[in-house]
Amino acid sequence: MQRFASLIAGFAGMAISATAGAADIDWSKVDQALGKPGTNQPGGVHKYGLPRSDLTITIDDSPHLFFMHFWANDDVAKLPRGPRAALDLVDVKPKPSGEAAQPAAKTGSSTGTIVFVCRYGSAKSVVAARFFNRIAAEQGLPFHAVARGIEPEAVIPPYVRESIRADRFEIGPEERPVPLDAGETHDAVAVICIMCKLPPGQLAVARQSIEWTDVPDVSDGYTAARDRILGHMKELTVRLVAAK
Repeated sequence: MQRFASLIAGFAGMAISATAGAADIDWSKVDQALGKPGTNQPGGVHKYGLPRSDLTITIDDSPHLFFMHFWANDDVAKLPRGPRAALDLVDVKPKPSGEAAQPAAKTGSSTGTIVFVCRYGSAKSVVAARFFNRIAAEQGLPFHAVARGIEPEAVIPPYVRESIRADRFEIGPEERPVPLDAGETHDAVAVICIMCKLPPGQLAVARQSIEWTDVPDVSDGYTAARDRILGHMKELTVRLVAAK
């Protein structure tokens, strides 16, 4: 029997109100889709807190909370698909503890992780992961990408942060390059090495390693690097879906 519910969601959180009562519905599929468990509230409401720490909105130099709602009414198992796609688009994963969400690889779900790697983890891999997640969300692909570095720099440089805004991406002020982890390499559906090679130990545990050897440095021109990365994306997505 299908259970129908209504969804109200915003940047700071979401509440699902069920016609049959929250306690009578199996929320496990919703929990899995959103990456964290919700809690039952009075009035037949099942609540999920999904805070964002990478957005700062000021009006007249004063911080403000910006909250936007959308409403939907459907089978409870289908409701989280829209919010999940939105979270993937901004490269954010909810933390089970309810802490502020940060970009991270997904675990414990049917969504496969794609790891984009460049030497410093601060430019080519960052651009590639952002675009991949946008394409995956638009096409409903069961994958999520993260950016990693073999020798990560301390910060993501301004020539990446500023240039990528033209493509409607925003890199949070707290986001930093992340080192490639062997466990992450082992669990990933594929590791895409952009102008670099995996260390032997990492290569030995990777399920699938792909090298892109023709991507210019972002520091020499964002547009050229972005266009070359996008040139590889269609082939990559076709390959991933075929192997799924």
